[in-house]
Amino acid sequence: MQEFYASAIRQTEGALCDELRECGFKSVRLNRGGIPFRGEWSDGWRACLQSRIAQRILVVLGRSPVTTDDELYDAVRTVDWTPYITTEQTLAVSCVAVGSTLNHSGFIALRVKDAIVDQVRDREGERPSIDRDDPDVKVFVYLANDKATFYLDMSGQPLHQRGYRARSGEAPLRETLAAAILRMSGWDRHSALIDPMCGSGTLAIEAALWASGMAPGLTRDRFGFERWASHDE
Repeated sequence: MQEFYASAIRQTEGALCDELRECGFKSVRLNRGGIPFRGEWSDGWRACLQSRIAQRILVVLGRSPVTTDDELYDAVRTVDWTPYITTEQTLAVSCVAVGSTLNHSGFIALRVKDAIVDQVRDREGERPSIDRDDPDVKVFVYLANDKATFYLDMSGQPLHQRGYRARSGEAPLRETLAAAILRMSGWDRHSALIDPMCGSGTLAIEAALWASGMAPGLTRDRFGFERWASHDE
């Protein structure tokens, strides 16, 4: 059983929690900033495909208490990165640190990156490349109160990038926020929906997708997990 985390735009956590429960995910609980849930790997894939409100779907790979950079490095090395990254994949690491002895997010990300690429080098004789703009594998570290949680980003590009829009207008409404507004409005998916400030039609498009039951991820080119070393189409 894997532990997943669906990140959310602030104040939309309740709507996302309701959505994930409606989709049949297990152990869904309300949390500030996003919604934890549990399931098999296939549930993580399904969440990427079906969630209209989540910004990203992350999978937890490990947790460890850390107070020094060496402890952080060693903790990362205890995770088996083999299924996700080889010398053929590129890597990027980001971090958020709050209330911890280690408090420089850039330095923390650097140490985590070193531990991962050193593990790959020990196994394959070479280090994978770093790509901060479009990596194959995205690692996220959340360090709070001297406890580190290591996540893999399953989504790749943020999930509001549905793939159905060739270009966006000025100050566009994010698709995930539009989906959250629709759910929070109490719309029943059957009665007429009126959007007096249509703009580029995001609310209307998201409403049509929701009412028809079409998964929002169907129009995307790919998800982040499709670029992992172990992915099998």
